[in-house]
Amino acid sequence: MLRVLDEYVDHMMDAGDRREAHGGNDTSDIFASSRSRTRLIKGYQKRKDKKPIRKSRVGTVRVQSHEHGTRRIEIQEQMTTIKFYKKVIHAFHLLNPKEYGVYRGRNKTILIKPSSGKSLAMYKIKNGDMLFMFQIDEEEGTWMDEELAAEILPKGENDEQGIVDDLSGLNIGDDEDDCSLYDFETLTFVPFKKYLEETQGCTLDYQRFRFPANSNPPDVIISQQRYRHVDSIMFENPIIVERFINFWRKTGFQRVGMLYGHYEADSLNEDGRRAVVSTIYEPPQVCGENSIKLSEDGKEKLFSKIAKRLGLTLVGWIFTDIIADKGGEVKSKRSSFSEYLSAEECMMAANYQLKFQNACPQAANGYFGSNFVTICVSGDSSNQIHFEAFQASNQCMAMMKDGVLSSISQNPAVACIKASQSECTPNLYYMGINENSGIEEKVSVSQLIPTKLLVVHVRAEFPAENVYTFPLLDRKPFPIENRIQSGDAQTLEVLSNYLSQFSIEECLQAMSDVHLLLYIAALNEIQDQNYLKDLLTAVKNQDEEGLKLWMNSLEWQYILDLLSNLPSTSDAESQPRVWICNRCKNTNDYSFNKCENCYESAPSGSFIIETSPHAPIVYRQNYGIAKLNKKYME
Repeated sequence: MLRVLDEYVDHMMDAGDRREAHGGNDTSDIFASSRSRTRLIKGYQKRKDKKPIRKSRVGTVRVQSHEHGTRRIEIQEQMTTIKFYKKVIHAFHLLNPKEYGVYRGRNKTILIKPSSGKSLAMYKIKNGDMLFMFQIDEEEGTWMDEELAAEILPKGENDEQGIVDDLSGLNIGDDEDDCSLYDFETLTFVPFKKYLEETQGCTLDYQRFRFPANSNPPDVIISQQRYRHVDSIMFENPIIVERFINFWRKTGFQRVGMLYGHYEADSLNEDGRRAVVSTIYEPPQVCGENSIKLSEDGKEKLFSKIAKRLGLTLVGWIFTDIIADKGGEVKSKRSSFSEYLSAEECMMAANYQLKFQNACPQAANGYFGSNFVTICVSGDSSNQIHFEAFQASNQCMAMMKDGVLSSISQNPAVACIKASQSECTPNLYYMGINENSGIEEKVSVSQLIPTKLLVVHVRAEFPAENVYTFPLLDRKPFPIENRIQSGDAQTLEVLSNYLSQFSIEECLQAMSDVHLLLYIAALNEIQDQNYLKDLLTAVKNQDEEGLKLWMNSLEWQYILDLLSNLPSTSDAESQPRVWICNRCKNTNDYSFNKCENCYESAPSGSFIIETSPHAPIVYRQNYGIAKLNKKYME
């Protein structure tokens, strides 16, 4: 026994300690060494008598919630309850942990309280158990203090937000479930046409993400899409985006626009497709420094008809996410996901793509994918305005189609899977490269999906030589629609001032403005827009003779009559063109008799449009009522 103890002591003590124990001349050293030797011997004896530590067993429990459905949670027998709660919050995406508690029984008999000193074994929780999550009753009081809640769901500052959603800086989950631990390979995308050739004979269809509640669906791996339906998107000239960004420069507010143009072959990619943008239509919207709210658009269909007559089609949408910085630079606001979209933006892109799907003979239902492109304008790492173009992957479209995808306010770079009480979702995985080991691993989604996996990069570019579908003007252009917030309203006075810049020989140049054409088309409030057919054809073909013929029409003469009845310039400039709502202080165009924001009636003394079933064309009261009946139009 002594020999065994000596071997143990020699193993635990280093060479210096051994010299000190056996060869030291100082008496205190000898006594100290003896004491050390005694402590080691007692420790060995104590350890020898101690039972071997049993490894914590791994299992799975189910947590059921009436509001959020059922989730499977992987556990260990010796797992602390506070770590268990982190997994529950991660799985259900609970924004406030103090509102919910997990119970042993359905009748809420035993509440499992989060604690770093209690394990699941103390609550006799084992593999296969069913637990129940309920909202905490008010009489149960503050069962979780602020310090403990902060430990489970820490809050922090984060201004790297998506523009569509108001995002705070919360991080959910343990490090082992953190998406940021994994990186993804950089793909070389192939055109969709080549992908079809590689999969010749295969039927294309969207994956399913919703199944009956009692079914056992196969696992699904979320992967980066290696093909893309559109390989690049190009603006005809910089003026198009300069006019769009000028709204932000003038107001500091963000902006959304719809991209109209055409598709052509991509010269840099064999069998590739390029989207070319000729103009940007800006729908009605309420814009702020960090948010955009789209309003109901009564002119969208009319603009689409005009665009179609001009040979243009809807190819995508664009939005800004720009914050000014010092020295004329902009903040690199989206630095953590600058090359990607936020979850909310991915969802909007997928919704647009589902609305504008491609016809595909190899698809099960005749449609697969979309040519619709998303462009984000934001600050890059060098603090300059930068354009990034994307498409939502077909898997992202499938998840939106089945209604399983949603965003969370904690982290813009991840999307989450919505629970369903009546349906089940397959187990989701993705292949990620572990940044620590450099090895590709199969990672459980745990209800969170990095948006990197849901988007496809598209090249955003400008041409070597500028192209102008609509001639470049060397004069003040006609205002873009729906820009009341920036004070750029479209009115008859503005139209008169715009046309006064051109001579009769320059009428074709003056009329070659899609925003002007929309204003003229909407001016008469007539459902049948065939009277514009000759005008649009003349503009499309740049046909001066055709335009002169149209300008002899009754419709154009009527517009000229309206302009001739305007007051003098000095009188017009002295009149306000907008009115302020007394309730919400929203600025409204004088042509609206109710506030666009809260529908409050305009105050007395404002310039209000008079409405009448017998007067489809109405005009500001101060200038007199102009009436146009069907007989005049005929």
